Amino acid sequence: MVSRATTSRTAVLAHLIKERTGVEHLDAALRLVMRVTIESAAPCLICVFLTIVMFYTTFKTSNLTMFFIITTGKFYCHALLLTLNS
Repeated sequence: MVSRATTSRTAVLAHLIKERTGVEHLDAALRLVMRVTIESAAPCLICVFLTIVMFYTTFKTSNLTMFFIITTGKFYCHALLLTLNS
């Protein structure tokens, strides 16, 4: 089940990619926001997706599943630091 926050974030990004304001410095700021959003969310999304796939396809206590579960927290921490740094 996809959360409303993810759906709305995707809709806003899709709209920002298609539309431009015409003001160069505002377009540059919007490109920065889009880049930071994608850079911080993509690793978390991939890791959570792999965790779900591994959880339902292998044994639930597999070492590989535990690896992705532990790595997910590290990716979220990295995303937070990346967002604060930008």
